Amino acid sequence: MKPFNDLTGQQFGFLRVIAHAGTDRHRRRKWRVHCQQCGWTVTVLASNLLSGRSKSCGCTRWAKAKFRMEFLTLVERCSKLQEQGLTEEQAIAEFKRQLNGYYE
Repeated sequence: MKPFNDLTGQQFGFLRVIAHAGTDRHRRRKWRVHCQQCGWTVTVLASNLLSGRSKSCGCTRWAKAKFRMEFLTLVERCSKLQEQGLTEEQAIAEFKRQLNGYYE
């Protein structure tokens, strides 16, 4: 096998390369990386790191999905309040009142 570039210590997005993790069954090089955002350690293909395809361990994807779901829930609740005959301002005020009771 030909020599390869040592990626140890390099930063790719939120991922910092820790060590070489061998190769997969297709002889593609894998690296152990540490996610600076959440602290997980995962194995990533070198080609994904170098091309910019892998920038985190997946924690940002989960955070974005959670935010999207919360936003859609908010929109749905406001539309249900509007269906009850409230104006948009009244629906938002009612929703904020419900949220304050929820977080207390």
